[in-house]
Amino acid sequence: MCNREIKFKSFKDYATRIGADFIATGHYACLEKINGKNYLKRAKDLNKDQTYFLHEVHSDEFENTLFPLANITKPEVRQIAKEYNLPNKEKKDSVGICFIGERNMQDFLSRFLQLKKGHIYDQNHQIIGTHQGVTLYTEGQRKGLHIGGIKNAKEEPWYVYKKDIQGNIIYACQGSDNPLLFSNGLILDNLNYITDQFNEELECEVQIRHRQSPVRCKLNPKNLEVLFKEPVSSISPGQYAVFYRSEEHTSELQSPDH
Repeated sequence: MCNREIKFKSFKDYATRIGADFIATGHYACLEKINGKNYLKRAKDLNKDQTYFLHEVHSDEFENTLFPLANITKPEVRQIAKEYNLPNKEKKDSVGICFIGERNMQDFLSRFLQLKKGHIYDQNHQIIGTHQGVTLYTEGQRKGLHIGGIKNAKEEPWYVYKKDIQGNIIYACQGSDNPLLFSNGLILDNLNYITDQFNEELECEVQIRHRQSPVRCKLNPKNLEVLFKEPVSSISPGQYAVFYRSEEHTSELQSPDH
């Protein structure tokens, strides 16, 4: 939303008003103009590629935009910073969220959400722990569950595999390969096209979170159904599923259901 509402809306509108010819951002992303249309493509540095975060920006909003890091890797960027002796040449990569920063997320959310403690159940509906508020956890989460000392349980980490928000209940299972964590597909809430629209079923790749390895899938734009070629772990309601055709970023879709 920062990209959609701030960088490619408020910021770009301001740049236009003061007479700027272009805006440039530090995204690891690439633009290619074909027949007058802007197509978003992955950056050279796939490890840092940030096209996932640009899923809600329309191709028209990329007009007069420069991505200087499109064909530069992060090590090369650091080398340039060293050559010019920039003060941030050794600064660690940021992992914070825009406008929130690197702060304790539970403390931050508790300022805006009413949190209520509740039970954590296993797949057999046995109580195995207590959570601090169901809205603080997401499917696939491992850290922060504080589950331990369960009789007859295996020596494997616990993961959230389901949430009952109305009942204030979290369900957890053991093992990163537990079938309860995997889905064969999902149903989209809506479909946002960045450049070209399409009405027929499409074979492409989907990425449901940043730095996840894309998986092959079949996308049906008519009923908003996505079927994976192989099961995908930890799909959470409200996440964005971002679709790619070859290295080209085709569209953004929201996935509230498994």
